[in-house]
Amino acid sequence: MKPQSAVLDLGGGHGRYARAFADAGHTVTLFDQPAVVGLARKRHGEALRYIEGDFHEADSFGGPYDLVMLCNIVHGESAAANASLVARAARSLRSGGRLAIRDMFLDEHR
Repeated sequence: MKPQSAVLDLGGGHGRYARAFADAGHTVTLFDQPAVVGLARKRHGEALRYIEGDFHEADSFGGPYDLVMLCNIVHGESAAANASLVARAARSLRSGGRLAIRDMFLDEHR
């Protein structure tokens, strides 16, 4: 990824991943529920940008971004919800941008 890239942490929660990118010199926006954004803002202050909303319902996440991250989200969503989320996230990318998914998947033994 190029220095000073625009990054979106979609459903960014506590902001740990977003902050790591911000500390590396990128411009990072965290998108999450208003209460969660409030907590992240207390923790990270002006190091991040913030957008309040529900990723289940939002038509747009801002942008364009060089990278959109979905961390620990897809395992809790249906296939249809994930397809919609990925399509909407992809629309937030600039040409040549990337969508990264980091998640966990449990086997039958959990």
